[in-house]
Amino acid sequence: MKRIFVLLLAIPIAITLVSCSQKETKAENTISVANLTNREEAILSITSDKSSVFEFQLDNRKYKQLSLWVEKYELGKLVNEEINFMTTEVEGKGTIIFTASQPDDEQNQFEFHIGVESNRSTSSANAVDSLANASPDGVSYSWETNQSISIKNEMVFSSICISKPGAEGMSSLSTEFYQDVDRHIDKLKEYDTVYLLRGEFK
Repeated sequence: MKRIFVLLLAIPIAITLVSCSQKETKAENTISVANLTNREEAILSITSDKSSVFEFQLDNRKYKQLSLWVEKYELGKLVNEEINFMTTEVEGKGTIIFTASQPDDEQNQFEFHIGVESNRSTSSANAVDSLANASPDGVSYSWETNQSISIKNEMVFSSICISKPGAEGMSSLSTEFYQDVDRHIDKLKEYDTVYLLRGEFK
C-alpha cells in the first residue's frame, strides 16, 4: 500500500513537471514521445520500474476526450480487454504517463499506473494484474514505447512482452505491428503474456 501511495503522489508531480517543460509549439493533432529532463526521469525511475511519457497537441473542435486502457494477451489470445481503464476530458495540449512495476516480493504481479494532464487538470488510474502459471524463477520481460504514433482509432502506446526463464531471445514488436495491430496480432503468440497500453481520442 505504501508503494501505491507513493506512486499516486509521484505521477501528478511528474505530469506537472513534464507539462511545465513543454516550451515548443507543435502542430495540432499530433502525439510524440516526450523529451524528459534528468529530474523527470529520476522521479519516474524511483517510483516505477519502467515508464513511457507522451505529449499531445489537439484540435479542440475535433477531440475532447481521451480513453486509455491496458489489454492482456496470453499466447496471442486476448484474455482481458480493459485492465486499468480510464476516460478523461482533454483540451489542447497535454501529457500521458504510463508506468509499470514488478514488486520484488510478488514476482507474478505487475502494477500499472496511467496519468493524464491536460488544461491544468490531472486524472490517474492504477491496477494490479497477476500472471497465469508464473514460474518460481520469475519472468523475463521487455518494455517497448511506440516511437511513431499517429492519432487514430485505438492507438497502441506501449507494450510489455513477457516470457518464462529459458525462453529463446525475445524479439521486439515491429513498427508495422504498432501501425496495424489487427493485421499483425499473430506476433503476440511468440510470448507467454503481452500487455498493450491502448488509447483513443474522441
